[in-house]
Parts: sequence; C-alpha cells; structure tokens
Amino acid sequence: MAKVIAVFGANSALGAAVAKSLAKDSNFMVKAVDPDGSSPYSSEIRACGAQVVPCNLHDVGSIKQVLIGCECAFVTTVSNFNNPDFINDEVKQGMNIADACTSCNISHVVFNTGLHTVKIIGIAARHLVAKAEVEAYMKGKGVPLTSLLVPTTYEDLLGILQPLPAGQNNRWLGTQVNS
Repeated sequence: MAKVIAVFGANSALGAAVAKSLAKDSNFMVKAVDPDGSSPYSSEIRACGAQVVPCNLHDVGSIKQVLIGCECAFVTTVSNFNNPDFINDEVKQGMNIADACTSCNISHVVFNTGLHTVKIIGIAARHLVAKAEVEAYMKGKGVPLTSLLVPTTYEDLLGILQPLPAGQNNRWLGTQVNS
C-alpha cells in the first residue's frame, strides 16, 4: 500500500519538483499543498498523479485536514518577497504546519531549512532566517525531522543567478542587492 505524504510548498519550484518526483513513484500517494490550489505548478503536479489540495496555512485546523491519512510530510515554506513583513508570515505558517504535524502524529518531516544569517554573520537574509526559525521551532516541539539545506535551486542558475558573459570563455555571476 502506498504511503501518503503531504508536500507543503507545492506552489514553489522546489515543492513542485518534490511533489512531481514522489508522485511518479508508486510507493507514494502525494497530497501537494498549494494555498489556493492554482499555482502555475498545479497542472504539472496533477499530470504526474498527485492530488493538489488547497490549504489555509494560517489555520492549524485546515492543515490538520490535509494531514488526515498522511504518514509523513515534506515542508518548504514560501517566501513572499512582495510582502515587506513576510518573515513573520512565513514563520507563523511554518509553526502552524509543525503544530499540525505534531497533533496528527506525522511520523517524519523533511524540512527545507536555511541558515540563520543574523546569528552567523549579523546580516538578515530574511528568507533564510524565516526557515531557520521554523526549523528551531520544529526541533523544540520534538517533530521527527530531517533538515534539508539547499543553497539554491538549479532553476535559479537559469534565471535570477544566470551567469552573464564577461569576455571570451568567461562568465560573471552577480546578484542584485537593493539597499
């Protein structure tokens, strides 16, 4: 019998890739969590055989509904850079997922984390800090956890981090920093 796994963050490149990959494996039945069920990745996820489920990540009860029948979960919180205060929103959503996983006795969670840059170098990379704070909360609650640290996704090298030509046979890698 296939294990049922919830994939939170299926509205992001990483979450969608995990959902699609697991859905292709007959050992898993995937509930791909997309907050409103209409991300650009949803149709691709459905085509791979996963169920795309909407979920209000601000409501622990809504998250618990998704987790009914699930044995494990993959979690990546999504950073909304258009929201100037997204760190609090992302941390709260991650804490809600952790609370629901604990309440539903999820046997294992794989969490896409980040380094707490404020504690390490004194500079806030907000999306990383949010993930580090969620990881600390999960550990504090005793969530059975594997933390996955992905420095960047391959897709970023084709987009925002794409190397630029810098002369013959040379490339320049730079990122835009807004102050």
